[in-house]
Amino acid sequence: MTKASDNLFPSVLFDEQGSDPSGLSAGTWRVYAKAGGIYIVDDADAVTGPLGQTGSGAVATDPIWDAAGDLAVGTGADTAAKLTKGNAGGYLAMGNGAVIWNAGTSFPGSKATGDRYWRTDLGLEFYWDGTRWVTTTLFEAPITPNSMAALSATTAPAAYQAIDNPLSYWVESFFVATNVGSGTPSTQYWTIGLYKSTAAAATTLLGSGVSTQNDTYAQWNIKRETIGAAVDPSAHPLLRIDVTKVSTPGSLTWRPGYRFRLIAT
Repeated sequence: MTKASDNLFPSVLFDEQGSDPSGLSAGTWRVYAKAGGIYIVDDADAVTGPLGQTGSGAVATDPIWDAAGDLAVGTGADTAAKLTKGNAGGYLAMGNGAVIWNAGTSFPGSKATGDRYWRTDLGLEFYWDGTRWVTTTLFEAPITPNSMAALSATTAPAAYQAIDNPLSYWVESFFVATNVGSGTPSTQYWTIGLYKSTAAAATTLLGSGVSTQNDTYAQWNIKRETIGAAVDPSAHPLLRIDVTKVSTPGSLTWRPGYRFRLIAT
């Protein structure tokens, strides 16, 4: 029998009960210990417990663990499931509303807009834009004109850039800095377009192009156009820019470029 003198420190000592107490007086509750933890019984012999825990056994030896790195992830109220250790380069993320390790050599079949995934075989991170997997990185590439001198010909030579990548490009935008030396901007201007080109130089305009119409001449102007088009290098290994005069503007100094993401499947 535990005695008050056994309590050397300000704490509560409980005798372990072999069975649940019963038959308590009305309005009386008893707190007691038995195998498994601390319990409460009321005057109607209703037992509550063990207190402070909702499971049983030691978590370190729970059968949910099968291998090093396993995690327990909640799947519902008072319910959990094992999440196996993921691939190198991945991190815990939401994938179509579920907790996942987001890394591997192929994309998950279930995805939601904004989901991110690290492709270990490509060394790149992608996100699902609602239609395709594109790199989270937005790349920017200049296109160097054939000549850095100002253009004055009626139809300017085209500027080309090779696309040397096994992945397709998602061209997001085209931009160009322009400086027209003289002329009447409303009627004398240059048009500039970004095209994808086959090896045989068959071209398709991406977007609708930009122009220097109504710009302030004799100073630099930045022209931007949203594109949003896929380019497959196996079919179109070149990007091309064409520059053409409308009427007789002054010479054009220009520095073009574009922004893109890579597409993977």
